[in-house]
Amino acid sequence: MAGFISEGEIRELLKSVCPPVAPSSEFKDQLLQDLTRGAEGAPRRHWRQPRFLVPIAATLISVAIGYGIWLGQAAQATLTP
Repeated sequence: MAGFISEGEIRELLKSVCPPVAPSSEFKDQLLQDLTRGAEGAPRRHWRQPRFLVPIAATLISVAIGYGIWLGQAAQATLTP
């Protein structure tokens, strides 16, 4: 490796020894089938299901509203002599 001048020269040497090969259409079809089959059996994540998102969103909105009301009352109590 000491005889090479640059990384580009090594890259060109590797390209000449190992030319790029495009995958065959049979390989692509088989890969697509495998991925589709694997995705069909995969369980969905619970946090992505709508029935879990609605109560979480409602809770966060309620907490934000409650905090706003409490903050308004606390600020009013400190400003009133």
